[in-house]
Amino acid sequence: MKINFPKFRIAISIILSVFCFSINSDASDAEISKNSIIGMWQTNLEDKGTEVIFILDIRSTETDSLECLMHFPDFGFSNIPYGKFLLNDNKFSLTGFEANYEKNEDKIAGLFSALGPELNVTFHKISEKPDMTIKCPEKEADWSFKTNGAIWSPPTRSNGNIIFGNDEGIMYSVKIADKSIDWEFHSHSPIRSKALISNGKVWFSSDNGYLHALDYKTGESKWKIYIGNNVSRRINPAKEGSSYDYLCSSPVASGGKIYVGSMDSSIYAIDAKNGSIIWQYKTEGMIRSTPVVENGSVYIGSWDHNLYALNSKDGSLLWKYDAGLSIQSSPVIVENKIIFGSRAAFIFALDKDSGEEIWKTRYWGSWVESTPVLYNGIIYIGSSDYRKLHALDPKDGKVIWDTRLEGWAWPTPAVTDKYVYSGSIGTLSYMDNMHGRFYAFDRKTGNPVWQIKAKDISDVFAYGFASSPTYSKGWVFFGGLDGNMYGVKEK
Repeated sequence: MKINFPKFRIAISIILSVFCFSINSDASDAEISKNSIIGMWQTNLEDKGTEVIFILDIRSTETDSLECLMHFPDFGFSNIPYGKFLLNDNKFSLTGFEANYEKNEDKIAGLFSALGPELNVTFHKISEKPDMTIKCPEKEADWSFKTNGAIWSPPTRSNGNIIFGNDEGIMYSVKIADKSIDWEFHSHSPIRSKALISNGKVWFSSDNGYLHALDYKTGESKWKIYIGNNVSRRINPAKEGSSYDYLCSSPVASGGKIYVGSMDSSIYAIDAKNGSIIWQYKTEGMIRSTPVVENGSVYIGSWDHNLYALNSKDGSLLWKYDAGLSIQSSPVIVENKIIFGSRAAFIFALDKDSGEEIWKTRYWGSWVESTPVLYNGIIYIGSSDYRKLHALDPKDGKVIWDTRLEGWAWPTPAVTDKYVYSGSIGTLSYMDNMHGRFYAFDRKTGNPVWQIKAKDISDVFAYGFASSPTYSKGWVFFGGLDGNMYGVKEK
């Protein structure tokens, strides 16, 4: 099934679609059946190992009918009106759900199609909603460096320094040992790009439309090139809007070229020696995905819903694949596959040579913003409203394990032999309160090991840890929306 709705507006649209209901039957069951069906009923919807908890909350009305509310605790959706109904020989109908109440077996069973595919579901009665909080020890960061701007930029470690940008438009090179600043460069525009270190230069893009090349040792500008962004029209996380735009395409180097995507809907190939544009390929949507280059091909996602494969020499199109909605996730290559996430609520695996779909794994209405990470033959990837981190088998997309976070899991995880590290973004102004945390999960089981809690903040919409972490030499580094760069030493 291809879901063509934006983000968790995917799920909201689905939910809104079932608000329109029809009362079934003009007869009522015995009063005892009506009374015994009242309460909460839970089932787990499953597809290739991904699961979502679905709860029906059946209540009596002032008339002879019953009413049903829905709860999706994985997403924080509660008390969503589903409809009124009457029991007729212990059968009832709601939009997208034909069900039978089996009183003697204490279950509700039926065919559910409101989320797209037809699913045979069985609900069992529960006394209370499941507890979705994460219980694991809290800890403090071992290292921190304060700036005056929110940090979305993933850090880059090089030798003994951490290099990163912030929303004040400053690129920093900070010595880890004593937290002294080796240099700082003012771009005069927010920096959300990850710094690329290549041939003695630091490359990054800024929101005013420039790709910068700095001297690695001094931070002095070698040159900059305008790549057509104009002033970025970002839609940051907010109470309104369905097209959040908070990431940035980061440059990558291959074969003497720098490849990077742009707000002007283009991917550029730039000469690494002098900064001249070698070729430009125009898509139909802005590009926030970071390209990956292999064997003469460049792969990158666009907001026009397509994953592109281009010839690295001249930028000619090899193939493209329509994923259904915008792509912010950056692709990763695993053997013959190119794997990426999409706002169409799937993770996709395509044949990297032909673009043909090999498999896709459902995320039940949630954007997949995170970029997949391959480690020891397993894919690790976060999500969005689904608030889960998954370990997937890249052969078929089946889930090996999943674990819950208490906020948006937009960052791309960092993976070591022991742990999977990921941050989450919190908000107190959404349908459900979410919390900014940074986590270490056991790599083999997904069990939470420890967490660093950001203070809940009510006067901003997004807080916590949006910066994708970087692991190097026994340390994991990650930025905070509070303006601090943090480091934790792996024990």
